[in-house]
Amino acid sequence: MPKAEKAEITPPGDWLLAPPAARPDLVLVLEQGLRVDLGGAASGEAAFFGAAPQKPALRFTRAFTASVSPFVATVSALTGRYPSAIPICSWGMGAETAPWCAAIPADAPTLPEVLGLYGYATALFGTAPSFHEHATLDAEFTEAHQVPGSPALPATVDAALAWWSAHADQPRLLVVTDDLMHELRDKVAGSGGADGFSAQALHDLASRYVRIAGERGAEIGRLVSGTVGGGPRPAYAFVTSGTGLNLGERTGTPSLPNVPLHRDVVLERTMHVPLAVYASGAGETLTVPEVVELLDLVPTLARLGGAIPPANLVGVDLLANKHDPARVAYAEFGDMFAVRSATHLLLARVWQHGGTTLDPELTKRVLEARPGITSFGLHEVEHDPFQQDDLLGAEAALGLDLYRKLLAIRQGPGAPPPDALTPERIEALRTSGTISYF
Repeated sequence: MPKAEKAEITPPGDWLLAPPAARPDLVLVLEQGLRVDLGGAASGEAAFFGAAPQKPALRFTRAFTASVSPFVATVSALTGRYPSAIPICSWGMGAETAPWCAAIPADAPTLPEVLGLYGYATALFGTAPSFHEHATLDAEFTEAHQVPGSPALPATVDAALAWWSAHADQPRLLVVTDDLMHELRDKVAGSGGADGFSAQALHDLASRYVRIAGERGAEIGRLVSGTVGGGPRPAYAFVTSGTGLNLGERTGTPSLPNVPLHRDVVLERTMHVPLAVYASGAGETLTVPEVVELLDLVPTLARLGGAIPPANLVGVDLLANKHDPARVAYAEFGDMFAVRSATHLLLARVWQHGGTTLDPELTKRVLEARPGITSFGLHEVEHDPFQQDDLLGAEAALGLDLYRKLLAIRQGPGAPPPDALTPERIEALRTSGTISYF
């Protein structure tokens, strides 16, 4: 299995990749459930990218999602905004109807909506079963297709490439979503995996994950070859994951679900995701080690497409050679918040089961930081990616610095908009009947 590339190269000039001479074709792939390879050992990430025939032009080794909900993470990536700031939530399990926040507000323009104004044909192709809330995303594109099949990804790639060929007369934005968790969950359920955490069960789960990731990588490689491999315009493909996943590991928080496969807790392994960029005519792979966020995709792809991005975005252009080594990434989900620096992860949990970070009560709990109500954990995740050693006591000053940065985001660009959170809407969230986080 190929090893992840380690060389860190700083190219000259103002751009990591030369600006295109013409308005390019753009592809975004979100392979939900693909996490970075942790601890230096080759795993699913290496299998996924190693199965593709192409070499990426760029690899971002510290890329982070803003949510561990696939739907919420995808909306965040397509709007360039933190989830609560939109505000957006998922359709939590147990709720009979979708909550009001499971729809994208009109004042949160999406990437396909913006590029469509500049003459782009836009399409979303997702493998079925897709998001429970997929109709919300479908409406943002000129075309949207949920493609069934067993497995579904080959049929999805076929359909996406057919659409690509049919729209060669104009610049194209193609978004493809897949979730390797569906097949992986089926395999676990079919293997009598209820015993969960035996050494053999975990070994088998990890092996299946690597195999499935490799199969997905081969199909995505076929998609990249068919879109970036030559055409009337320059082309770029951004390949990433909306969420990582937990493969039965039991460290990082005292409240992990008693199941071997999940992603509904914010951890290094659920928020740290791969991000690679393929470009027509690119040469040697450049590795970018600074912290970046998936909400950087909107300003990046908008600039490539010659579009003016929506106002008040907090993301930066990934291709501009101006990355901040002191930057932190922010994530939230349910009753959890996190900030990730280049080396450390601070987690805050406010213990409101079935809650959502849209609720302003959760901001109050983080601000008050009352023992028993709010708990914190600090981990040096570059060398301890599975978060076995909590350093909050030993590195209190660093923990306080990250806490202040978390609050600055939560009360600034990540804050829920007060005009969207009427008392009636807040009460609807609190009484939604969900039995999981959303």
